[in-house]
Amino acid sequence: MSETRDHAKLEKRRLQVGKLFARGLSAPEVARRLGSARLVAYRWKTAWEKGGQAALASKGPAGPKPKLTGKQTQQVVKALLAGPVARGCKTALWTLPRVALLIKELTGVDYHPGHVWRLPGASGFSCQRPERRAIEHSTCSPMPIVVRVSGVFAGAEHTVCETNLCLVGLTSNA
Repeated sequence: MSETRDHAKLEKRRLQVGKLFARGLSAPEVARRLGSARLVAYRWKTAWEKGGQAALASKGPAGPKPKLTGKQTQQVVKALLAGPVARGCKTALWTLPRVALLIKELTGVDYHPGHVWRLPGASGFSCQRPERRAIEHSTCSPMPIVVRVSGVFAGAEHTVCETNLCLVGLTSNA
C-alpha cells in the first residue's frame, strides 16, 4: 500500500519549481533537478505561466470533505469504546446499522450502514467476526482475549452465550 501524501511537502516542492522557472530554467531541466517526470514539469510550467506562484499552491487533499468534524469523530469513538450495551443494546456486539444509528444520534449526520465501516476503520478499529462455538461449550464463562485498537492493546472479554455466538466488547486500557 502506498504512503499517504504529505501535502505540505508537495506544496514546498511546487513552490521551489516556481522559483526555478522564475530563474529561466526549462521544464526538462526542472524535472531533472527535482527527479520528477517531464510531463509533470510541463504541467507545473503551464500553471506557473497562467497564475504564478499562487497557481502552484496546494489545493488540499483530494476527495469529498469529511462529514464529521474531529470533535464529532472523537465523540463517536468514545461511545464505541463504551460499548453497545451502554447505549441500550441487548448484545455487546457493534454492527454497522448500530454504528450508523449511533453516529446519527450523536452528531445528526446520516451514514449509510454499508459505508459506515470506513469511520471506525479510520479510527483504528478492526472488523471482528463472532466465533461459532459448539453447543457443549455454552458455559457463559468469560475468557480474556486481546484486541488491537489504535496501535494500543486493550483488554476485551468475549462471552459464549445460549446462541453460541462470541460477543466482543472493547475496553479502554486507560
